[in-house]
Amino acid sequence: VIAADAMNDIALLKVDAPSPKPLKFPKSNNIRQGEACAAYGFPYSELLSSQGNLATGIVSAVSGLGNDTRYVQITCPVQAGNSGSPLADSKGGVIGVVTSKISDMKILKTKGELPQNINFALKSSTVKAFLETHNVEYLQMQTTQQLETTVLATLLRESTVHIFAK
Repeated sequence: VIAADAMNDIALLKVDAPSPKPLKFPKSNNIRQGEACAAYGFPYSELLSSQGNLATGIVSAVSGLGNDTRYVQITCPVQAGNSGSPLADSKGGVIGVVTSKISDMKILKTKGELPQNINFALKSSTVKAFLETHNVEYLQMQTTQQLETTVLATLLRESTVHIFAK
């Protein structure tokens, strides 16, 4: 761990792995409700594909629990193993980092029903501020071209490393 920010649930890690292709951030921090998004991670990697999984959805709200503006709410399915996954827009730009999902059991106990696709990602503006604080350079997008989902999946797969927590 090179740096960590417990309040924003993000850390800068150095890993012993081949360097993945770097992802880029959109120049604008403007994330729009209804915007298509995709997350690439390793949910239940001992059970599902060890090569990773692509989950697609939309930005369903531009704030998180309790109107927390550091987060977006997304409909991309998120399970254990998705935390830390890049959340990309349809152009391949990182608009966030997947952090959590709502507790199904807590909602079941308090509301009497199971929630569906209520998941959260830390906004790229907070991620970029964290990187800048720790003098980490990042790339910005130059393109506005929409990517086919298969191309986006390849980009995210080639840019994501599976990290096992011990």
